[in-house]
Amino acid sequence: MTLSSAETLGATQAALDTTVDYTKQRVQFGQPLASFQALQHRMSNMLIQTELTRSLIYAACNAADSGRDDAARFARA
Repeated sequence: MTLSSAETLGATQAALDTTVDYTKQRVQFGQPLASFQALQHRMSNMLIQTELTRSLIYAACNAADSGRDDAARFARA
């Protein structure tokens, strides 16, 4: 389950990177999309969720390596 979560995290990180790159390049109303505050908020929320997921995966891997019983609980989160 942890491996599947890590794979999904990789896809999420790639989507975030692609989104940020696109908003820097795409121009609307004479400005790059990345300069619009509403889109900055959405991208920052994406980053927060991505980093939260990364932290949970690290905790799950640590628990699994330590042989703790709560590894499955971390993986489900």
